[in-house]
This record gives sequence, C-alpha cells and structure tokens, in this order.
Amino acid sequence: MHIVAGDAPTTDTSTQDFEAELKKYNAVEQRIGDVPAVRNIGALSLETQPLKAALRSEAASWKAQFARNLHKQSAEDLRVRHFIRATIKQD
Repeated sequence: MHIVAGDAPTTDTSTQDFEAELKKYNAVEQRIGDVPAVRNIGALSLETQPLKAALRSEAASWKAQFARNLHKQSAEDLRVRHFIRATIKQD
C-alpha cells in the first residue's frame, strides 16, 4: 500500500504501514543530507546547501501532513468505536 502525504489514510491501514511510510520520509531526508555541500562538475562548482534546505523543508512538510492525516483518521476511528460501544450498551 502506498500512502501519499495529501491522502487520508484508509481504515484498513495498519500501524506497520504508517511506520513504513514514515521511514520512507526519513530515508528521503537522509539521502538529502548525504548530498555533498559543494558539487564539482568539471570547471563548475555548485553549492547545494540552498537546494538541500528547500528539499529538507519539503520532506518535513510531507511528514507533518502525513501525521495530520494519521491523527484525523485515528480520531475518526475512535469516534466510530465509541459510537458502536454506546449503541451496543443501549441494546
């Protein structure tokens, strides 16, 4: 299952799926950090810090959005479970 930062998690998503997705985001951040600060290509010398900072910011935004979606879905699941328990107790 592939979860995109903007997508709401589905109810069949397990904790392992969420953890795997967060690990992907962490791996992206790690790969960004592994890029050298200066990249020499022939006579050209490129400073990568501004690009790395922008990419890190974007990766952090992905993780934050994913966490918001997870929180929203979890809160909804809890409301449904509470409703079901309340309904069963009435019977």
